[in-house]
Amino acid sequence: MRKTSSIFQKMQIILIFCIFACLFSNSYGQVSIGPYTMFPDSKFLGSAYKPQLSIGKIDNQYILSLRYVSPNTYASFDEESVLLLRLGNDSIIKLSFAKELDFEKKYENSYSKYTGITHFYITYSYYWIDIDALNRIVKDKEVIKKIRASFTNGNFHDWEISDKYQVKLTDRLIECFNSVESADSIRKEKMNNVESGV
Repeated sequence: MRKTSSIFQKMQIILIFCIFACLFSNSYGQVSIGPYTMFPDSKFLGSAYKPQLSIGKIDNQYILSLRYVSPNTYASFDEESVLLLRLGNDSIIKLSFAKELDFEKKYENSYSKYTGITHFYITYSYYWIDIDALNRIVKDKEVIKKIRASFTNGNFHDWEISDKYQVKLTDRLIECFNSVESADSIRKEKMNNVESGV
């Protein structure tokens, strides 16, 4: 009887561990870092290498920022680089690389007793996006189902966005757009107050 009780307790512990593992993997699927939305990945730590998107505004022009992470090297861009977004209806939005803006590089690493040292080579690049293309995402809520970034010398990388996360990605970009618009209106109001006091 005591042996059966011990086996039952071990099974309970294993079951609780499995439940926590499932909850952790689901929460890991959608991660936001500041204004960026990280694309989900089913692999453990795999989402760390997925690209992230954000919307910004410089003067009166909107940009779509790509935060690209690689375990091996920084991404390299030139004036021919583009970002292609395939929407839910299979139409494609082509965004030109904002060569006027310097892309940024950042290096990070983290240590885990399971994986050792993990390296993160992070490159931020920027693409001009017009209001019509932006409206298709933030107002019409057209989902993005595939992204292609082209790098120097015509090299490119594709990312498929699963059906499960297309809406989440769109929702986060809408939040990001609203945040940018709110900050922009506050900035303009402060500037008007300064100018009127001169």
